[in-house]
Amino acid sequence: MTMDRLKKEAQNCGLDKSAPEAIQGHVAAIRDARKNCLSGLGHARESVNRTIAEAEQWVATNFGQLERQADERAADFGRERFPAVDLDFGQPTAELNTTVVRLVQAVAGHRQRTDEAKANSERATTAVKEEERLALRALSAI
Repeated sequence: MTMDRLKKEAQNCGLDKSAPEAIQGHVAAIRDARKNCLSGLGHARESVNRTIAEAEQWVATNFGQLERQADERAADFGRERFPAVDLDFGQPTAELNTTVVRLVQAVAGHRQRTDEAKANSERATTAVKEEERLALRALSAI
């Protein structure tokens, strides 16, 4: 290579902007990728927040309703008055027998309602715990 040629090549090297332009293109691609990823993450966050808000509303509404119903059933049992037991052994046998039969029927009816209420409560508790388990498992995936 001649000196003139070398000098010309050296000047051309000083004027060559291809590498900085390529790097700037790379920087712009990085900037766009970052912007797009952050935007996508923002949309994902909004979606997750919306889903969580909907789930919170569902839990508050449904579990709240179940709780109110259970409280009402408990209050109903608390308001239930058992007939006064008045076994007057001075009554004629027929009247005393009628009173005893009514009392036995009342006791049996109360036991049956109590057993049904307990069984319903147990089933409801099992169902609620299953709903809770499913909800918590779904949340753990987030």
